[in-house]
Amino acid sequence: MTLRAKLILSYLVVACLVLVAGASSLYMLGRVNDAFRHVVEVSAPMHHAAHGIRHESLRAMLETSSLINRSLYERRSPESMAAAQEEIEEFEEAVEAATRHLDAYEALTTDDAEWAYVREVRSLLEELAAQQRAMVARAMAGAGGSGSMELWSEIEEMEHVLLEISGKMVVKELDEVEEGGARAGAAADRMIALTAGAMLVVFVLSATIGVLVSRTITRPLGQLADATVAFGRGGFDSSVPVETQDEIGQLADAFNRMAANIRREMAERIDAEYALRTAQDELLQKERLAALGTLIASVSHEIRNPLGTIRMAFESISRRIEADDPSLRKVFGRAERNIERCNTIIGELLDYTRDPELELTPTAVDPWLEQVLGELRIDPRVSVRLSLATDAEIALDRIRFQGCIVNVVDNACQAMLEGSPPGDRHELSVASAVRHGDLVVTVTDTGPGMSDEHLAQALEPMFSTRPFGVGLGLPIVEKSMEWHGGGIALSSIQGVGTTVELWMPVDPAARSVSPAHESGPPRVEPLA
Repeated sequence: MTLRAKLILSYLVVACLVLVAGASSLYMLGRVNDAFRHVVEVSAPMHHAAHGIRHESLRAMLETSSLINRSLYERRSPESMAAAQEEIEEFEEAVEAATRHLDAYEALTTDDAEWAYVREVRSLLEELAAQQRAMVARAMAGAGGSGSMELWSEIEEMEHVLLEISGKMVVKELDEVEEGGARAGAAADRMIALTAGAMLVVFVLSATIGVLVSRTITRPLGQLADATVAFGRGGFDSSVPVETQDEIGQLADAFNRMAANIRREMAERIDAEYALRTAQDELLQKERLAALGTLIASVSHEIRNPLGTIRMAFESISRRIEADDPSLRKVFGRAERNIERCNTIIGELLDYTRDPELELTPTAVDPWLEQVLGELRIDPRVSVRLSLATDAEIALDRIRFQGCIVNVVDNACQAMLEGSPPGDRHELSVASAVRHGDLVVTVTDTGPGMSDEHLAQALEPMFSTRPFGVGLGLPIVEKSMEWHGGGIALSSIQGVGTTVELWMPVDPAARSVSPAHESGPPRVEPLA
């Protein structure tokens, strides 16, 4: 749902609530109006009519009483007859007025009790008028006596009944007026309560809808603003959760796609810069190695020839002098060892700068490793523990791989024996395994280990922690393993020891034809 649709829907809901509240108020207002109209148009006029009936009945009764007294106790004279005629007219006028009020009451009558009152009052008024006419006729005829008294008694009885009924009518209609007013008041109270409740419900629901709509709009916008600020400050991993499918959700999705594109472009740029730096470093390294190789080849040729001459001279002199002076044997032996060390260093320099051609020979690795380790001169204080589990035949350059094994084992023994008391015993573990399609030979010593700084520099040419040598042992091992399509991995813990892993692919087809550092870092897993 779009943001516009959400806003329109929320407005429609609030409008419907307002309409419902307004309709409820109008309904209750209609109830109040009906109640007041009933009081004004029905109850009050009926009460007025009942009161008029009673009033005119009383007036008619007064005129009747006056006429009866005049006919019984006054002599007939023109004056009395004129007064009697006026009383008769007043009586008839009162009866007519009472009848008009009765007609008005009858027009508004709705229940049986009121109809009964109307019929009874109308009958009494008619009978009272008849009795009045009879009384007047007797008076005009001069009749009196007991007949007139009886007639008067009947008239008084009818008057009493008429007053009683008209009084009931007045009381009933007064009750109707009060009841109608009470109903109107109750309806007004209900209308006020309903209106207040409807307004409260509308307010609460409107506030709730407003809060929900606000959260739908402001919270995602706030998240987007925070992510934008973080992105501008270098937090390129910033993203915005897409919680809706409206315009804000589309904006958040666009921001995420923009951020992803920027991250991808930055990663591609970083990779390109890294590849460029790597290529530059490799080119510089190759140029340096080429220059170093040329220099070393020239220097080695110039040094080896004099060293060979010196060595031959020392051998000739030693054969002649040792017979005369045996104490000089140590001196000549030391000189020969140093000459041999110089030859070894020259050989290492030439090996490091030379691109060899491997002579691959199918080799059963485990028996071959046992043979190589068995031929090594290892100090008696170092015990060798073998754990060979390759059981595979691999094509490798035996001379170069043997040089790698010998170099790593010699380094491990020297690390364990240097500075160690003569009585200490040490253990050297050599293991082989096939892991993820690679032959892995692991050499672990129990020496002092290396610091993180030395571990990071261990494979750099010309780095050595010993007072002799030029620091090309492990770099030559690394290069030999790379020419086999593999590599070397080191791990060390000070005070515990060092572990060296040599690896190469079992399948020759999986080996690169150039050093592995040109195609990526070593693939050996970290040691457990």
